[in-house]
Amino acid sequence: MVHKKNKGKENIDSDSEDSESSDSSLADILEQVKSLLNNGKFIEAVKLLRKAEKQFPEDKDLKLDTVQENRVDHYILLMKKVVTSPTEEEPLPPPGPNSDSGENSQDIVTEPSQETEAPAKLAIKKQKADSITFVKILSKALPLIAGMMHSAQVTDILEAVEFFKSAFLFGLSDASMGVRHMLALVWSQEQNIKDAVAGAYNTLYLTVENTNPRVRALTVVKNLSDLLITLTIGQKDALEQLMKQWVKAGSIDLLCIQPIHNTSLLASPAELDDVSHGPLSKCGRSQMSLPKAMNVRPEFTDVEQELPMCRWMHEVMWERFAMKLPDTTETDSRAGLVLLGMVASAEVQTVNSNKAVLNTIGLRSGDFALVKSTCEVLLKLAVTKVRLAPDDDIVSSLKKILIEGFSNFSQDYYIPVCFQAIDVIYQLSDSPDTICTDVLKQVCAAYEHHRNSNAENDKVNPVAMLSRLVSLVGHIALRQMLYLDVAVFSELKRRNALREEANDKKSKVQQEEFPYKQN
Repeated sequence: MVHKKNKGKENIDSDSEDSESSDSSLADILEQVKSLLNNGKFIEAVKLLRKAEKQFPEDKDLKLDTVQENRVDHYILLMKKVVTSPTEEEPLPPPGPNSDSGENSQDIVTEPSQETEAPAKLAIKKQKADSITFVKILSKALPLIAGMMHSAQVTDILEAVEFFKSAFLFGLSDASMGVRHMLALVWSQEQNIKDAVAGAYNTLYLTVENTNPRVRALTVVKNLSDLLITLTIGQKDALEQLMKQWVKAGSIDLLCIQPIHNTSLLASPAELDDVSHGPLSKCGRSQMSLPKAMNVRPEFTDVEQELPMCRWMHEVMWERFAMKLPDTTETDSRAGLVLLGMVASAEVQTVNSNKAVLNTIGLRSGDFALVKSTCEVLLKLAVTKVRLAPDDDIVSSLKKILIEGFSNFSQDYYIPVCFQAIDVIYQLSDSPDTICTDVLKQVCAAYEHHRNSNAENDKVNPVAMLSRLVSLVGHIALRQMLYLDVAVFSELKRRNALREEANDKKSKVQQEEFPYKQN
């Protein structure tokens, strides 16, 4: 296999050398490069272009206006220049013989300007057509270059990452496929590959030219939200790993974060009641009226403008989740919440200090998709060993969701929400078995009521209700088993170990004091 590759490489080099040995001009060589690009022979085109640089080192057609340090960028721009460079136009025809009359003489004065203007327009038109051709050719090469990310050679992977970063910055729309594809390289064993991916994403999504920290934070959060919407589950896990690296590296410095203005996000009980019972759309929240206190922030003072971007970035994430920013959709709100969960994986304090906001906006929204995402973020608090009282607002909201949502068949996310809510109760609450016992009693009573009244209410699907009940009971049983094994039994073992250690110390002290005492 290696012999065949080397043989093919020798053929390519020999062909290029034959073209060099002949008396071909630079224009002929550049036409060959265009032909190779049009036929999809990108490697041969690059090799021929490199040999042309060696043969004509001082030719202006092979020079760029700006010097590119990265050779990938250099050859991309050089190929673009070769493809889009206009060819020489034919000379203008001489004026016609009938040019003696006064009327014709006036035409002679005006016609040359039109004739000289036409070649310029044709050149512009041809350059635009060549640019489109170049983009199409480059788009055909993207899958081939994306395959290089699976290469065994580290240099191939690094060049592919650099290429997609450059293509994305140039505005090539199909390059986003490769940008998403490179997220899998976060799990690579090679540190330089992981650093290259982190650097590429830092350049593409965290680097903003605007000096205003508020505007920069808005742009960064919007970029990350737009990216998050297009990712698969595995790619989201990789992005979360990147977020951890950014937090540790200080790109998103959580030490700068203060708890956001909770008073601006929270509302009175009456307003909360309006939120939780407000008009809901099909997906649950698009028409929900937010509390009056949750208005867009007023203009910022000069002192606030000088705050670090990390402070603004996290405030923007919370404001995006709360739908306080103009033109924020429900999808944007959920994306902002997921970003906060990713940040919390590295520093859980950003969620721990805003539990009330999550309860107010996430759990009481009526949007079960948002409730599920909120529960996933709350589960980040499990590492803090925090325990919520049975009468805590978060626990009360989760109980209400499980009980009232059981009979609400307009919500399609009840079973996924049920699993996440039960996980939160068992990992964060103080008496999860007591709480879930109360939930099961009320849910079973609701099931019996609907089963007995099924003849009167044909809208209730008994099979769907039974599936919800079985899912609820089964997941509670699973979590109860894990709770007994991990929390209860481990605590009993710990207490028994302490008791035995205390008894051993006591017996040693007694033996030292009374060494001749018989038992």
